[in-house]
Amino acid sequence: MIWYLLFEWLHVLFAILAVGSNSTTAVWMMLARQKPEAVEFTLKGIKTIDDKIANRAYGGLLVTGVIMLFIAPYSLTTPWLLISLILYAGLLVVGLAGYSPALRSQIKAVETNGFDSVDITPPRIAAG
Repeated sequence: MIWYLLFEWLHVLFAILAVGSNSTTAVWMMLARQKPEAVEFTLKGIKTIDDKIANRAYGGLLVTGVIMLFIAPYSLTTPWLLISLILYAGLLVVGLAGYSPALRSQIKAVETNGFDSVDITPPRIAAG
């Protein structure tokens, strides 16, 4: 039981690190809009936080979650667990196929064409 509690504690820690790191992106972008010459620094900072903290924490979440699955009396068919794994896989695909390439292309555009070449304003949601 002590092992389960240890991995559960690590799992929560990884969740805090992952979500907390990603939640700073909006603040970074707001600051960059106030000082456009800082866009390159901002984008590279976001990428560093993603690479060094958030992505590793998401990996830690998966590892500790799988370890807890083997320690605890849960089955992969447990509804909340199955939904969590499906959401994790979906977000992994979105991150790898959408977010990461978009961030890399924004950094490349700024490096090549300057900070005016990247639109960092958040998308508007049309009122329905």
